[in-house]
Parts: sequence; structure tokens; C-alpha cells
Amino acid sequence: MKYTTIPISKETKELLDKLRGKKSWDKFLRELVEENMRLKRVIAAQKLEKMFTEEELELLEKICKEERSKWKFRSPEELF
Repeated sequence: MKYTTIPISKETKELLDKLRGKKSWDKFLRELVEENMRLKRVIAAQKLEKMFTEEELELLEKICKEERSKWKFRSPEELF
């Protein structure tokens, strides 16, 4: 695996060092990114919930379930 350096201020590095504990920098930063992505998805879902009425949400859930049931995974041999 190749490694690189990222220039950051000493203050930022000190803060990150306290948060990372005994984890490697690679693992710690990946976890930060993954958590950030999860939180963004949760916030987006919460915003969507506020945009719809309960009836609309139920209809949307029903449509999603119906569409998922139509999806079939085929083996590579079936594709050609």
C-alpha cells in the first residue's frame, strides 16, 4: 500500500490525535468518513420524512417494496 502526507495545522492534528486514541491514522480517518456519510444519509432521510404526509410515506414505501420485488439478479450466463 502506498502512503501519503496531508498538511494540516498543529491544532487540527492535536484534536484528531486525541480522538483517534490507539487506532491507526488510516483506520481512524476511514471511520470518520464513513460516519459522516451515514449521518448525511440520516439527515437526508429526515428531511424527506418532513416533506411528505404519513399517507404519502406509506404509498412511497409500498411502491418501493413492489419495485424491489421486481428486481431479479441473474447469473452472468443469463445476461448474454
